[in-house]
Amino acid sequence: MRAKNYLLLMALIVISCNQGMSQKVKPANLELETYTEWVTKYEETEYYELSILNYLGENNSVTIQMYYSAEGNEDLSTINLIDKDGEFLITHYEPITVHPMAMKYTKVVVGDIDGNGLKDIRMEFLYMGNGLMACAVRTIYIFQEKYKTFNKISFDSFVCRDHVSEIDVDGDGNWEIIARTLEYIDENNYYWIDNIYKYTPEGLVCVSEENGYPKAINTHEAKTIDAKIVNKNKKGWIKEQPDGYLFFK
Repeated sequence: MRAKNYLLLMALIVISCNQGMSQKVKPANLELETYTEWVTKYEETEYYELSILNYLGENNSVTIQMYYSAEGNEDLSTINLIDKDGEFLITHYEPITVHPMAMKYTKVVVGDIDGNGLKDIRMEFLYMGNGLMACAVRTIYIFQEKYKTFNKISFDSFVCRDHVSEIDVDGDGNWEIIARTLEYIDENNYYWIDNIYKYTPEGLVCVSEENGYPKAINTHEAKTIDAKIVNKNKKGWIKEQPDGYLFFK
């Protein structure tokens, strides 16, 4: 009888361990909806709107408004998030210049990025540069918290060469954010450098070193990565916060 009880106990321990291990399996995919159809409107000035269906729940959509400029400040633009009843949920400002050409290419993706069961927003606003700078974007995240409260995080990045914006490195359902910089070594070596950050309600926390980042990609597609250059510069490429980082609660 004792032997049976012992075997049963061991079986329960094995099952418990396996369940614990299964909880660390990475989610298959981050489900995202993409919106690109901005509508141009006019009031005292030109502005742009985009509606996100069912953002606050079924039949509860919101509208993003983008104005240039913010309270007469030509270095900033205004972002409003408005619910279906016309209530302003957030008003924030960004160091970008909203204009028709940029809005044509501004993409909005929606999904539960931080794993709290509520939909979040990522916007990628192109700076419209030339050469390698044609990949430069202002990345803006609006994280939805409880009771219709929101946190906004934004920074400068680059979207190019199969860049992935989020990855769940530890399988906890809170997808880490990847920010990309451009690093110059010499006239023959430019690198895209990816750092990785964990989102928290208090802002981004760099988790590059413990997850094998930063990662480097030669900007020239035909060139391989020089391991000596990467090893020499890797620690110096770690950024505690992305370039141009802003955080608002």
